[in-house]
Amino acid sequence: QDIVFVKTASIGKIGYIKELQEKATINPQMAIITAQGINPFYLFLAMNTIFSLFTTLAANTTPLEI
Repeated sequence: QDIVFVKTASIGKIGYIKELQEKATINPQMAIITAQGINPFYLFLAMNTIFSLFTTLAANTTPLEI
C-alpha cells in the first residue's frame, strides 16, 4: 500500500495504490510514499485534505515543485 504524489508541475495530485497486479514504474515527476507506523489510507486522506498547503508551499517556485 503506497501513496503516489506528483511533486512537480501539477503539484499535489495524490493517488492511493492498494495493490498492483504486476511491477510498475513511475514518472520522474512523481514520488512514492510508503507509510510506516501509520495507516497508509489515513495518510492519503490527510494529504488530500491539505492539498492547498502543498500548492501554497510551491507558489514561489518556478516551475512548481516541493
